[in-house]
Order: sequence, then C-alpha cells, then structure tokens
Amino acid sequence: MADGLGRLAAPQSPNVKSMVKKAYILSALGLMIAPLASLAQGAISLNVWPPKIELSVMPGESCTGIINVDNKGSAVANIMTYISDVGMNIQGDVTFPEGGSLPYSCEPWLLVNPEQFRLAQGASRQVRYTLKVPKDAAGTYLACVFVQTKPEDRPFATGSAISARVGSLIIVNVTGTGAKAAELFSLGTRQSKDGKQAQVELGIRNKGNVLLRPTGTIEIKSEAGFTVEKVEFNQDKQAVLPFSERLYPIAISPNVEPGAYRLIATIDYGGRELLAGETKIYLVAAGPAAKAEDKDKREKAKAEPSSRPAKTGSAAAAPKASPEEINALLAQGTKLYSSGEYQQALGVWQRVLKLDPGNAAASRNLARTKEKIEALKKAKGG
Repeated sequence: MADGLGRLAAPQSPNVKSMVKKAYILSALGLMIAPLASLAQGAISLNVWPPKIELSVMPGESCTGIINVDNKGSAVANIMTYISDVGMNIQGDVTFPEGGSLPYSCEPWLLVNPEQFRLAQGASRQVRYTLKVPKDAAGTYLACVFVQTKPEDRPFATGSAISARVGSLIIVNVTGTGAKAAELFSLGTRQSKDGKQAQVELGIRNKGNVLLRPTGTIEIKSEAGFTVEKVEFNQDKQAVLPFSERLYPIAISPNVEPGAYRLIATIDYGGRELLAGETKIYLVAAGPAAKAEDKDKREKAKAEPSSRPAKTGSAAAAPKASPEEINALLAQGTKLYSSGEYQQALGVWQRVLKLDPGNAAASRNLARTKEKIEALKKAKGG
C-alpha cells in the first residue's frame, strides 16, 4: 500500500516457510556497479528494462514512466514490486537501506503500480512508476525500483525455495538547484588486500547535495623532483553520493622502486576550483623475497666500507615512526584542517615533526595553520 506522498509500504521480502534461499542479483546501477539487465537462477530468468532512469524535474513537478519486466524463465513467476533507498559505504559498496531515511532519498516520492502480479512464461508486463517532487527539493536524489519473484510453495530439488530480484536505478536531478562542494580528506598509501602491491588511497568527501563523479591525476615524484609515475584517477567516473565520503584505491606500478617520494593529487569534481593534495610517502618492498633482499643489502652495506665521503654539518634526524604512522597522522591533520579544527590540526603537525623532523609536508602545513589561526584572531579582534 502507499500513502499520499507515494511511499510504497510493501515489505522488503515475502513471508515464506522455514528455509528460503534468496538470490539477490541487482541490475544496472550504472554509476556504481557493472550493468546487469537480467537475472537467471535455475528456472527463474527475469529481465528488467531500463536498468537506469535519470530524470531532470522541476521542484513541485510530477512525472510518470514505465519499467518493462520480461519473464524468460521456464515457469510462471509471482512478482512483487517495491522501492528501496540506495546507499554506499566508504569503500564504494552499494547498500539498500529501508525507510527513505537517507538525506538524498527519493523513495518517499515514488509509487509503483502494480505492486503484485503473475507473469506467465515468455510474457512481459509494464510497471508504472509515479514521481512527485516536493516544492522544496534541491539537488540529486536516488532510489531503486525492485522487481522480485516470490518463492514457490513447492520446494526445488535443493529443498529450498528460491527468490530473486533485479532493480532499476532512479536518479532524480532537480533542475536549477543543488550545490557542488567537496574536499580531499585523505591522501596516503597502503598495501593491497593480498599484500603484493602498494596502492594510493584517496578520500573525497561530498559536502554538497549533488552526485559527484570526480576525476583527475595522481603523480608520484622522487625527492629530486622527477615524476616516476602519473596515473589518471577514476577514469570510469565512479560516484560519490551526496553528503557522503568515499575512499578510492589506485594501484601503484610495481616498477616504482622502494624509497621516499612525494604524492601529488589534482582532482576535478566539477566545482569552481580543483582539489589539490600533497604528502610524503615511503614505499617499501613487498613480500618475503623482497624483505630478504633488503636485508642482504643492509648486511652487505655494513660489511663493506663506504666509498662516499663523510658528510659535514648537521643531518636530518631519522624518523621515529614508521611511514604508515606518519602518513596516518598527515591524513588526520588534513582532515582536521579541512573541518576548521585548526588548533587540533596544529597539534598533529607538531607531533609529526617530533616523529619526523625533516617532513616537508608537515612543516608547510604547520606554517599555513599558524597563519590561519593568526588571521582568525585578527578578524575577531577587528
């Protein structure tokens, strides 16, 4: 059933007997996952088209549209339709929470008809959706219309009933509204999940109410200033949802030798200015063989006299923390500074310089933060 705003109150899943095996295969959430326009699971074969619907509407406007459902399976299918929110966690995994609770959800504005129907083998049916946009709506909103089969009363050979669903993503852009705002909240490196490859990890916070598809470049420079690698960032334009954060992993070529580098990011999110970030990183050799090789080199260096002349004057102290700890602190300081927590950021930069006195990024950030604090004090005094 639906209320006056078009909220579909159909349950997320049907009531079934004890054991129910659900095969949730999702259709083309084009901005987030690979497109799948159909589902096939045993006797069930369901097709939904279009997999993505993008609408441009005015505040207060209403519109309707059609979603086509095809039963290409070998049996009659009992179908239910309902609407769900579309969310995403910080790693970019898509979620489908209930209740229209997300700030960019258009689930409360949607109504689908019919909510339940039977579809014969080889038959097609149109599902109509109706969208009513509030007058105060602004920005981008999302929801998903799901088409789900009900489990059969009789068990299959596995002893389980099977249910499956596919969905059509709805993106609503309210014309003439919305503000693009973003910040870079994290920039550093980490090992891939298998531990075999170093990755850049870049975090973008969408502070506006419009869906963003940031792109840009990631540059790795040697301490001498030479570019050793430059890669395009987010070429497939994966999205950051409104009022959300997302971490993007970017693989570093195995041809980049272990050592100290500067990591420079330049990001275009479609706003008035580019996002820019820079940090110092240290790449280490990965894997047992590489570690053994590094150990052999160190032992050899101890055994052989150095052919280099001794340096005179003071030298920078060796870092008292690992590169990973330093990078984590730099990211923390950047996040605090971006949030306006300047005193806390100042403390983080000072801590970094105690652990790594030669850290150029921390020195620059410390000076910039002090200037910011002084400027704010003068503004308050004036």
